[in-house]
Amino acid sequence: MSLNVESAPPLDAICPYFTRFPLSFPMTYLRDAVPGEYLFDPFCGCGTSLLAARLKGLSCAGIETNPVAVAIARAKAALATPEAVMARAAALLATSDAREKLPEDPFWQHCFSPEVLHAVCRFRTHFSKTITPGTDQVLCALLLGVLHGPNDSMPCLSNKMPASYAPSQEALLAYWTANRLSPPEINVLEVIEKRAHYLLSTPLNKVNGHVIQGDSSKQAPYRSLGGVDRVITSPPYFGLNSFIHDQWLRNWFLGNSKGTDCLLDQTDTETYARDLARVWRQCASVCRPGATLVIRFGGVPGVQGVVPRTLLEDSLALADSGWKTLRCKPVFRKRNAPPTLPFRPPAARPCNEFELCGRLET
Repeated sequence: MSLNVESAPPLDAICPYFTRFPLSFPMTYLRDAVPGEYLFDPFCGCGTSLLAARLKGLSCAGIETNPVAVAIARAKAALATPEAVMARAAALLATSDAREKLPEDPFWQHCFSPEVLHAVCRFRTHFSKTITPGTDQVLCALLLGVLHGPNDSMPCLSNKMPASYAPSQEALLAYWTANRLSPPEINVLEVIEKRAHYLLSTPLNKVNGHVIQGDSSKQAPYRSLGGVDRVITSPPYFGLNSFIHDQWLRNWFLGNSKGTDCLLDQTDTETYARDLARVWRQCASVCRPGATLVIRFGGVPGVQGVVPRTLLEDSLALADSGWKTLRCKPVFRKRNAPPTLPFRPPAARPCNEFELCGRLET
């Protein structure tokens, strides 16, 4: 199916994610893609590049470290129907063994109503152990998407809070208490049904797409890959490394009480560039000669003495694996809407962003 670069299928919005780039970015660079090509993203995040590949009917693969992002990305490549998602949700609520004791800390009592907390913990009992391909993947990502949010344009399960990241328990408790806010009394299955029908309302291509949870600077995740024609990606910007911390509530839902970002080493720019060079080297090893490379990169406000383009070009030079830069253009983002909740975002708006295009010459 074809898609205007300014539009996106509902599935793209299955779960808000703070650091994601717009679908128009990969779609712009896939305008000339032809059937049979293979796309790869070594920092696939919540799977935006993989969804773009699916819209173009391309096989695709991605590597990602954050379990929350992995769960979302896998859903964007999965096949499911609203009816199957609803049936699975009802079955899990009816049969899941919720022997796990419900959390009793004040935070949980203020975050979810008793009935909702019971349902969330039943789902958590299942998804913290296994997420089978297909319907399970879509249901899990859907639940991650409605687990928390402001409850304005889209019903969510939690008390009022941001949708794309989770502030600390202390900050949330203080906000809810000061404003006398109570968690919503809602029917969880009704929320799932409404959301499933919306997200799956547009039929999408069935493609061979998979997401590998691992470190893209290491060799192991690449062992099943090969024949890549296009690499489209956006590495973690130097100075932005709080991906696990900002998603702590969703990680809890997946059974990850603690997590390590396992991102590029950000001790200093030289170490970061060497780590990133390892990624470009691994990418080259699974690409066909003449494969294209598109990288979206930029800076983090407040990080002094870093020139993003120089840092990226240094990493490509260190890789010494045949990547040749063809062109580079600045990125102009639309202004973000002012926040409606009094929580400081995990990071400021990126600065000096650009898109670098290259080709593998061997």
